[in-house]
Amino acid sequence: MTLRISELRFARKAFELGPIDLEAQGGRMLVLIGPSGGGKTTLLRLIAGLEAASGGSITLGDDLLTGPGTFVPAAARRVGFVFQGLALWPHMKALAQVRFAGKCGKKEATELLLRAGLPASLHKRLPGALSGGEAQRLAVARALAGHPRLLLLDEPLRSVDPHLRDGLQRTLRALAREGEHPTLCVTHDREEALALADDLVVLAGGRILERGRPSELCREPRHAFTARFLLRADILPLQGTGPKRGCALGSFSVPDWLQGEAALALRPGDLRIHQGDHSQSQPKAAPEAGPLPATPLPASTRPATPTTTAFPTKTLLAPVLDRHFDERGCLLDIEIEGQPFSLLLRPGEPIPDPGMQVRVGLDRTPLVVQADGGSE
Repeated sequence: MTLRISELRFARKAFELGPIDLEAQGGRMLVLIGPSGGGKTTLLRLIAGLEAASGGSITLGDDLLTGPGTFVPAAARRVGFVFQGLALWPHMKALAQVRFAGKCGKKEATELLLRAGLPASLHKRLPGALSGGEAQRLAVARALAGHPRLLLLDEPLRSVDPHLRDGLQRTLRALAREGEHPTLCVTHDREEALALADDLVVLAGGRILERGRPSELCREPRHAFTARFLLRADILPLQGTGPKRGCALGSFSVPDWLQGEAALALRPGDLRIHQGDHSQSQPKAAPEAGPLPATPLPASTRPATPTTTAFPTKTLLAPVLDRHFDERGCLLDIEIEGQPFSLLLRPGEPIPDPGMQVRVGLDRTPLVVQADGGSE
């Protein structure tokens, strides 16, 4: 079963979505990631038949659901939908919800709940007596009860405690891959998107900015927004219009595919401090517990496109604005060309105090991306 969306458009007041062209394959999970208000939930509602498009088409398998002169009602589309607020019936026990939604017997409903990871001891509980993760599993089981040809998930981990998310992520991936139906998930959470997606689409401002496999978009993002959202990169504009463009860190080659304004996407590990060039007081040593080891990414299947370039040796003095810690280690907030940037310190490296100045330069090849404002 394949979902195909072609030239889909939607407009309401000041908001416009589209044109959207998208394809989702059966047995795979396609994740749409982007900020709130970017059109993700609206797109799901258009696919489900809860909103009417102003143009374009939606086809599921051989059936046209939305198109010129055609609009199949939501109830006839056989689409399972896990809503952001879950929309569970508060007066109905878990097992009864699945039986009612799927018009099925006790045995089938029990099997669905178990497949979704809800243990038998909870099948007779009301939604109010379930935790956020348990209620989410009930909502997934109920959405699957009608043997849908397509499953839609709207922020499926939003109400789940962080320490319980891994288990539900595994369940959702397994459910997506064991069936013939496509699964579409929307989220604004990068970790959730990267954990769930077989295919990833970046959506912002009602437009698709970029698409590909998670490993491809993490290794070679083409758009500044994608680099910020997925890699937590800071963006430094490049000046000029030719094949080489510059900034305070040097001159960089622009890839052939890039049209319009270019920028550097600087990940926290791209910059390093040149020791011995601090001004003012002696910094403290960073704790030995350094950043977590990176997980190797599989080889890219995208066409080879030179989005990186050999970095120069140019350095500059940057004031330290602040410092903080996360799972990667100690990060400094520094200022370059009037903008804040993150710099990841290495284990044992001295920690400069806020107000000091440090000399920084590139430690690895930076990414050259399209500046904000464009789409596919």
